[in-house]
Amino acid sequence: MVYSFRTIALMQQIKEAEKMITQVEVEKLPSYELGLEKGMEKGMEKGEKIVKNLLERFNAEQVADFTGLTVIEVNNIANKKAN
Repeated sequence: MVYSFRTIALMQQIKEAEKMITQVEVEKLPSYELGLEKGMEKGMEKGEKIVKNLLERFNAEQVADFTGLTVIEVNNIANKKAN
């Protein structure tokens, strides 16, 4: 395949841009931190909802065994009021 000089130059620029993108430490970006925090909040809310649903059928000790939480943590979730 025959490439023009412009195409070759563009391909080189794309390769350089790809290198730059892979060198960015995404974890240090403020948007990453914000997204991580929001994701953790959503995950905690979902986990609490699951625990409350389990408590409708099982006792706190059983839910603790199922989830890996302590009985105290399960009871704290059970006593937490919905926002």
